[in-house]
Amino acid sequence: MEIVRYADDPTQSWKSYLDQESWLNGFMGATLDNCSHCLKPSGVLAINIADVNSYEGSLEDDFVALANSKGFTHVETLTLLLSAMPGAKDKYGKHKSEPIFVFKNN
Repeated sequence: MEIVRYADDPTQSWKSYLDQESWLNGFMGATLDNCSHCLKPSGVLAINIADVNSYEGSLEDDFVALANSKGFTHVETLTLLLSAMPGAKDKYGKHKSEPIFVFKNN
């Protein structure tokens, strides 16, 4: 996996997690642990995680599986419509969208 690099700051996750598995389990796993700790029991976590070309497999599926393994229950998936940009239509002529996964904290 080539990790997406948004910035060159020393705190960026791509500097600490050099491969896909360590990033998913280390960075995203720790993020889910923090969310679980901060949410009330039965609290709701809504998070926008979308597949990217640099991720081998499905980041969306792997994230949902990771969240479930951390004790979250996947309740539903909402659709986030992205801003219309010239040329941003997908092959079906619709504007792009990304999922928002909704989980309940157990």
